Amino acid sequence: MPSFPGSLSLRDDELELRRLLPTDRESILVACQDPEIPRWTDLPDPFTSESALALLDDAARAWYDGTVAELAIVTFLQAFDAGKPFVLLPFVMNGGFHHKSIVVRDDSTLKPQDLNGKPIAMRSYSQTTPTWVRGILMHEYGLRMKDVRWLSQEGAHVENYQDPAWVSQISSKLSLEDMLRAGEVDAILAGGGLSGNPGIRPLIPHPAEAALTWHQKTGAIPINHMVSVRKELAASRPEAVREIY
Repeated sequence: MPSFPGSLSLRDDELELRRLLPTDRESILVACQDPEIPRWTDLPDPFTSESALALLDDAARAWYDGTVAELAIVTFLQAFDAGKPFVLLPFVMNGGFHHKSIVVRDDSTLKPQDLNGKPIAMRSYSQTTPTWVRGILMHEYGLRMKDVRWLSQEGAHVENYQDPAWVSQISSKLSLEDMLRAGEVDAILAGGGLSGNPGIRPLIPHPAEAALTWHQKTGAIPINHMVSVRKELAASRPEAVREIY
């Protein structure tokens, strides 16, 4: 059996969601003796200790051979548009509101609607966090994407995808935060990884309250990462996909 990846779990006082572990073999065997399991799934009947071992082997192997991947939602959408052989599982790994994710210097007098012609830097234009922020700027503040000087540290994360013509690559060797502090750009898009030191702040005033107002109006909760599997696995081994999920 391949080794399982490091621990990843979500838990509260009553429930823990995590990847399967080799030590789960006996628990899986006991649970799959329920007569409703073969009725509603494609798992073997009878379900033996060897069946449990095979199921664990499939789950572990999938995480390592590219059959299963945690993908940012915008990366998946680009891959889907490019015809890559992946489908999504309805499982959100993480997400968050992004009104706080466009950052300026403390002394900046800019407002969100003042960004036309201003240089704004990010890790990658096609990342999920910058995509959410651009949507907020477009729909809440009337900004047009082609009117802003978008600067990207990296290219797209999907082969053959090309950034729009109004996106330029950054030549600076500084981090996004250091570029902002040095005055090389007027704002940065960053969902995390900032120092927390004084001198910079979110561009949108009271971002938590702004995010709540936006949520109440749109009903949207921004997601970032989801779980994706290869189409051939979903078609040929649906029971393995269900176990991964």
